[in-house]
Amino acid sequence: IFLKKCTIKIIGFKNYFVSLLWSLLIIFLAIYYSFPLNISIFLILGFVFLKLFIHEIISDIKDMESDKKEKLATFPMIFEKKKLLQILTLIAILTGTSIVLGFYLNLFPICSLMLLLTIPYNIYCFRKLKNRKVEFTFLYNVLIDGEFILWSFLVLFGKFLL
Repeated sequence: IFLKKCTIKIIGFKNYFVSLLWSLLIIFLAIYYSFPLNISIFLILGFVFLKLFIHEIISDIKDMESDKKEKLATFPMIFEKKKLLQILTLIAILTGTSIVLGFYLNLFPICSLMLLLTIPYNIYCFRKLKNRKVEFTFLYNVLIDGEFILWSFLVLFGKFLL
């Protein structure tokens, strides 16, 4: 209820809050395993936060009718679909900056660059959102939410390939 009240006043508040809360698990895991909190942890946190943020915004698309009744200021309620997909594309591209920066600073191995393939994958999913004939359950639950499973395969493939 608190999050919804804040989302009435602040655009996408729930998206920021939920994404940050889940991405903070990276810091909690680092602390639990006594890993030093250095820039690499925060670069990974930035990547995960932005990816989760994209997923949260997309999940708001399917909740637009209930959000309209509750007068919530979600991204899909504020921006028309074309503009929203442009914003999502920009955020998807920004996710790559933390990976590239981590590699450039010799903090991430070369196989981490395979995560950059999630950017065209995201753009593919965004284009699917435009299609009115697409089955939304499959799109949301398999393609979009399944992206997190794809990460491990991309990095493993990159490790064997590179």
